[in-house]
Amino acid sequence: LVGLLDDRYNLGIKIRLGAQALAAVILMLGGIRIQLFGLWPVDAVLTIIWVVAITNAINFLDNMDGLAAGITAIAASAFTLIAFAEGLILVSMLGAALAGSAIGFLIYNFNPASSFMGDMGALVLGFILAVLGIKLEFGTQPLSVTWMVPILVLALPIFDIHMVILTRFLEKRPIGLGGKDHSSHRLMAAGLSQRQTLFVLYGFCALYGGLGLIVSLAAPGIAFAVGAGGLLLLVLLMPL
Repeated sequence: LVGLLDDRYNLGIKIRLGAQALAAVILMLGGIRIQLFGLWPVDAVLTIIWVVAITNAINFLDNMDGLAAGITAIAASAFTLIAFAEGLILVSMLGAALAGSAIGFLIYNFNPASSFMGDMGALVLGFILAVLGIKLEFGTQPLSVTWMVPILVLALPIFDIHMVILTRFLEKRPIGLGGKDHSSHRLMAAGLSQRQTLFVLYGFCALYGGLGLIVSLAAPGIAFAVGAGGLLLLVLLMPL
């Protein structure tokens, strides 16, 4: 609803962030929250940060025809496979539903697009991806490994939003103001066409989705090495 109103009336960043934080609180009241440290206040704060960050990260990616929908479809598919492998049938069904809806929309949103999602679409996609990341459970893998899985699956939106925020902070520009500093814009500035940029970013997301699947299934030692290596690569790719 807030996304719909924002598309129509441009509500502003404070109202959007407040609504997203409220949505995260409602999630926690329903029993859905991060349980990383076992301390309710700390995990509650992490849950709010995670939900708000991923919701906005997908919205940030809605800067090119087919990008947000395609990345959502790939990430949701990875979550579906991981959840199914862990026997989380309801979680895998939610992931499959999200992937299917994103692919269905992508038919009309791929370059050149005839339909556009706006905040009303992008915020919903990001919110559900955030929920899927929280709902993953692992029977045998230790917590020291499994915390990396949702971060790997959502590596591209996480990387992009951090890069954009860091760039705008260093350049002393408003973080909420749009600009040509996203991953997609940088690839096009390097000479790639719009479709080539899409396929490069799709491939990147698929690669990290595969890494997330490996980390969820491999022996703890191998899983930690793969996950840590993938996260280190993200840090090295971050522009100075």
